[in-house]
Amino acid sequence: MAPGKYMVTGKGNDRQAFFVSEDTEIQGAGKICGDANGQAATPCTEEELEAAAKKGFGASVELKDGVAVSIVEDHADSDAGDDASGLFSGKLGYMAPGKYTLTGNGPERAFFTSTDTTVNGAGWICGERTKITDCTEEELEAAAKKGGVAVVVEIKDGVAVTIDEEHN
Repeated sequence: MAPGKYMVTGKGNDRQAFFVSEDTEIQGAGKICGDANGQAATPCTEEELEAAAKKGFGASVELKDGVAVSIVEDHADSDAGDDASGLFSGKLGYMAPGKYTLTGNGPERAFFTSTDTTVNGAGWICGERTKITDCTEEELEAAAKKGGVAVVVEIKDGVAVTIDEEHN
C-alpha cells in the first residue's frame, strides 16, 4: 500500500491493513528472500518484503494492535515462479467446466484441469476420510461448486498436474 504499510487477505477474502516495525520478524522461503528448496525459513529485510509484496505471495501474518509481529512466507507458495507454475494451497472454487480457482494464500489463482490431471480425494471431493481415493472431474466439479474444500495444487503452465485434498 505504501512504505511500511501492507494489506493481507484472510479467510473469506477479509482484508486487513497493517504496519511493520523494526521489530517485525520477517521470514522468507523463496519469494520474499531465501531459497524455495531450503528446509528452513530465512530472515528477510523490510526492503525485500516491500519488493515481494508488490508481486504478491502467501504468508501467515501475526498482528498486534495493527502492527505485524511476524510475517512468515508460506513454503507451499514459494516455488511459484510467475503464477503459471508451482505448488499452491487454498480453497477450491469453480468457474466453468475444467476451470477452477484457488483462494486463501496470496492472490486468487485460476487454473485449468486436463485429462492428465490427477485428483486425490479424502472425503470431501470423493472417497472417505481414512483413505486417499482417485476422483473424477465430475466429483471435483461438484465439490468445487459446494465450496470449502482445502486443496494443494501442483500447476504447470496454468494446468493442474495434481490436486490433493488437504485433510486432518
